[in-house]
Amino acid sequence: MRILITSDNHLGYKETDPLLSLDSFRAFEEILQNSNDCDFMINAGDLFHSNKPSRFTMYKTIRLLRENIISNEKNSRCMIDGIPLDKYDFEDCRYNKSQAVDKNSQTDDKNPKTGDKNSKTGDKNSETGDKNSETGDKNSKTGGKNPKTGDKNPQVNMKKSTGQNQLKNLKLPILVINGNHDDPCGFGSLSALDVLHETRLVNYVGRNENIDNIVIKPIIITEECGNNRLNVAIYFLSHVRDTRLFRLFAQNRVYFEESDCDISILVVHQNRIERTGNDNLSMDLIPEFFNLIIFGHEHDPLIMERRYQTILQCGSTVRTSCCDGEVGNKYYYKLDITLKDDLRKSKFSGNFNEKLRKGQN
Repeated sequence: MRILITSDNHLGYKETDPLLSLDSFRAFEEILQNSNDCDFMINAGDLFHSNKPSRFTMYKTIRLLRENIISNEKNSRCMIDGIPLDKYDFEDCRYNKSQAVDKNSQTDDKNPKTGDKNSKTGDKNSETGDKNSETGDKNSKTGGKNPKTGDKNPQVNMKKSTGQNQLKNLKLPILVINGNHDDPCGFGSLSALDVLHETRLVNYVGRNENIDNIVIKPIIITEECGNNRLNVAIYFLSHVRDTRLFRLFAQNRVYFEESDCDISILVVHQNRIERTGNDNLSMDLIPEFFNLIIFGHEHDPLIMERRYQTILQCGSTVRTSCCDGEVGNKYYYKLDITLKDDLRKSKFSGNFNEKLRKGQN
């Protein structure tokens, strides 16, 4: 199984600039053109630079996807519930569900690192650098109002899954979460990814139905390897405001349903580095059963080893500022997973192949 991994493509960045308007699209196109040997793509957030991308950006994105990922070849060798990955309808995987929380299991608003009381109680966004396009928790919970009628947002009726995607074969199924730039907002609490999802060119997963209690179930992807079967569990968590997510972990309000798969992967779009205090997803908060943690949001690329876990920080594929984290080379990644080792009991031995994105911004 070979997985293409990317993040922070920021499609539409500087789209009106006469020199930089096509940079983000050219970088994304190069990634798609080098995906022929991959089974599927994981995108760790911020596919779009804005949560209200222009018609030009939406047109360019859909055009690039149609030109590069639709194929008449045979179905994908990877499966979900016996259905080829390129034919699977991800409608039931779109939301992370919520659950009632046992009050006895809750902790006070303590710092899970030190046990001290959490002095950060506000929901102000602590991220620095890029402007955050979030519009507040009211919108993200469908609490906004129709600017014309004053009525509260309706619950958007998503189509019930039919089990299979009726589109032509996709040679590169794409699983994507939203970041802080393309988060759901406004009337109906929709993201541009919701619109793109309806084209069936990408699969928008890991959206949080309730940001007070989050239950994350894995998407289990299988592949037949001779007489054996490789099972990979992938957990998707779309962006949650960093201070809020820190408190949810402190109060035991984030729950991962553990699987018995060969590999467990977590995909998030959060601060990895603490900036102003209690505003990052610390590795101490992440369960140890994960073999690989993929971070979007941080724009400088790196790979780290921590105990029995591998941390992949994808970085962005286009430069959006002149800070130190942006000036280096930009990468996408290909991950090979095999059944050679008992990966759940030994150090993760996935083979990362760094691919330098060619071309100048």
